[in-house]
Amino acid sequence: MRRIALGTLCLTFIALVAPSANAQTEEVSNAALRFNFSPPGARSLAMGGAFIALADDATASFANPAGLTKLLEREISVEARYWNVEHQFTDRGRLNGVPTGRGIDTYDEIVGTSVTKNDPVASGDFGRPVTLAMPYASIVLPFDGVVLSAYYHQPLQLEYRFGAQGGLYDQVGSSSDPGRVFPYGVVGNYDIRAAGVGAAFRLGDSVSLGVSAAMNFFAADVATVYFDRPFSDPTLPIPPGDSEASVSVDDSDSSVSFNLGLTWDISESFAVGAVYHHGASFDYATTYSVRRQVAGEPRLDVAVSTPSRFNVPHVYGIGLAYLPSANWRISVDYQRIQYSRLSDDFSSVYATDLGDARPNIPDVDEIDLFNPSSFNAEDFAAVDGDQVHVGIEYGFFNLSQPFFLRGGF
Repeated sequence: MRRIALGTLCLTFIALVAPSANAQTEEVSNAALRFNFSPPGARSLAMGGAFIALADDATASFANPAGLTKLLEREISVEARYWNVEHQFTDRGRLNGVPTGRGIDTYDEIVGTSVTKNDPVASGDFGRPVTLAMPYASIVLPFDGVVLSAYYHQPLQLEYRFGAQGGLYDQVGSSSDPGRVFPYGVVGNYDIRAAGVGAAFRLGDSVSLGVSAAMNFFAADVATVYFDRPFSDPTLPIPPGDSEASVSVDDSDSSVSFNLGLTWDISESFAVGAVYHHGASFDYATTYSVRRQVAGEPRLDVAVSTPSRFNVPHVYGIGLAYLPSANWRISVDYQRIQYSRLSDDFSSVYATDLGDARPNIPDVDEIDLFNPSSFNAEDFAAVDGDQVHVGIEYGFFNLSQPFFLRGGF
């Protein structure tokens, strides 16, 4: 049957959630990262991302390369995606004790914020959350005995800016003069793009194997500035002027990733699929800078670079497709995402020893920003995640132009 790729109308009911994931340092800017692990293509998204066992269009180059054997003609796929990111973070409030009622010290508990505004760095602002991009494009070329493909994929793209006033707490021996977690402002841009090729072939009439490999290009331009706490009155809003310290990344790297896939047509009504996405790893440098003027002493201005590694999680998936008739497609997928790779090769930016140049600041109950002994890489860990996707499709083939209803979660 000839594939009809244009003019198809889809009604989509979908809920795909991309959880946040911290990268390989404890820097606060990493909390805003969102990976795109959903399969590319409007059809797979309309079916809730349940596409491992189906994988019957040009997006199979990444979704499950074994599915390329289902394509009998040349096919091109281009995806444009529009999405909105919402980031939640702690802004201000009390870690303990009773508010003094001065300045920002009016909340008796931690106050978070969840915003998607595109304003300058200020408390409670989160910028550039709405994005229109082309995260995927591919071409498939069938030949006798093998199907080849080439594709472009963008698993991570995010620009953001936000800031926080910092939580307040009672210092030991003083309830009227609260301590304060460092206020900060963040501006960041993370980007990963991949260009790859794939191939698939059949083992008999029912089993197909596929593989694809890609060169990934990583770029990060991120800056987090920690502002001076106004010690004359720690409840005053920030920024008061000068900054205390900053953590920045302006680096790029490249690395290879690959995908392995299998499909098995058990019968005319049932098919299973399996896929493994091997995430890339990138090396980059994080610069930790301290700038502070202590009364009666020369101005301190120190910068130290720390080697870091950014590991994209591996993903394992298995899927089942049920075709009760020519009109119906029902698909269920399970995915295991190895977020734990994000804490592999973990390096603590703040554990960098600045030696005698380290400023002498008052001790606090929280982790001391300038005290390397306060940081332990084992305290930071990411937990693997599980995702289940279910999709349904019904096709009206008796019309002059095929019409599809699709839904999923």
